[in-house]
Amino acid sequence: MGQMNPLMQNELDTIEEAKEQLTLDSPESACRALRKIQVLKKKAAEIERIADAEINRINEWRAEEIRKLNDNIAWFEALLYAYHHLELERDPNRKTIKLPYGTLQIRAQQPVFHRDEETLFNWVAKNKPKYLVPQDPKLDWAGLKSALKVAGNVLIDPETGEQVPGVTVEERPPKFSVKVEEE
Repeated sequence: MGQMNPLMQNELDTIEEAKEQLTLDSPESACRALRKIQVLKKKAAEIERIADAEINRINEWRAEEIRKLNDNIAWFEALLYAYHHLELERDPNRKTIKLPYGTLQIRAQQPVFHRDEETLFNWVAKNKPKYLVPQDPKLDWAGLKSALKVAGNVLIDPETGEQVPGVTVEERPPKFSVKVEEE
């Protein structure tokens, strides 16, 4: 996207004047309003593009600087791990070492279980069925809605004429939108 041409710049320069003076009472005045919207959207897109480029540049710089710092942190942590390992060889009960600038700790962790859900499910169904959880039924709203009819602010079952409890219908006015042609 290049810079604005003189006509578009003029549209931008006369925004406040147009807001004070423009009355929409003809197709020509509606066109003037649409031109203003068009140029405002173009200017907003230009600002977004410039800002995004700067944000991307800053994010790349930040990521690189943080990567360098994290590489150095990992190097020092590896040295501390080796030191702690030596201390554990000397005294297996020394799982925590408190120092003035921090604490070194080693703790056992729970194992991670990688599961093949289908194989496990089949085994459980055969050998330990009490560990299967039944699924609660879920409402198919889209299907139900298409099978019912709107009558004022309620839904009616057309087969029985019965009002469906638990649903109210709120009619909404038409939504107005303005679309301008992109250049």
